[in-house]
Amino acid sequence: MVLAAVATQANAQFKGDSSWKTQPKEEQLKLFRTKKFYWGFVLYQNFSTIKNNSDTITYFRKPSMGGGMRFEYYPVKNFGVSFGFNYMQRGAGIKLKDEYSALGDPDSTNRTRLRFNTIDFPIQLVYRSPIIRERLSLHAGIGVAPVINFKTNRVFHSVEDGFHLEQKQSDIYFKNDFDINASLGVNIDVTGTAILQVHLVAGRGSANVYNSASTFGNATGKNNYWGIRVATLF
Repeated sequence: MVLAAVATQANAQFKGDSSWKTQPKEEQLKLFRTKKFYWGFVLYQNFSTIKNNSDTITYFRKPSMGGGMRFEYYPVKNFGVSFGFNYMQRGAGIKLKDEYSALGDPDSTNRTRLRFNTIDFPIQLVYRSPIIRERLSLHAGIGVAPVINFKTNRVFHSVEDGFHLEQKQSDIYFKNDFDINASLGVNIDVTGTAILQVHLVAGRGSANVYNSASTFGNATGKNNYWGIRVATLF
């Protein structure tokens, strides 16, 4: 209900905001930088892992990509709220013990990945600074994101022949999570009609990723990531 109210207000503001386009160029730049509503597209290049308390399961960070749409609404000049939706990969690389120590045996080559395919709905409180250089300002946010994990795969990357071994494991891992996240970066006014955002991002899940006591016993683990977010807002 809160998001619906914000979206309704933001849509009304967006219609009113369009008047800035009829102003002289310098005035357009000034008005665009102080608009109340922005929308656009976002890409993530994260590096994710699982922080756990198990002595038998060891992980390392793996590249995890994502993308979606982002909306920002500023009821006051420098403070606002952002919301959106993304497809996001989460998960980790799995370190396996070298059971056989044979030349060419793939058991300890760190090519096994645990891949969570998720949809998330990030909500942040955001701050934008005044212009600190000609077209540059600081931007920061802190918030949460409900997460839906719709598919989990364990993948062994076979670089020898390209036939990667993929196992479906959705039944033993989490279905939902609640992510706590933060971001810090810059807004770059690239044309006077669009903003390029470049941010460092970090987040941590709150739910136990393990969903099978028979498989994992009493072990607990939580999603963890950091990376780069790039967005274009209009």
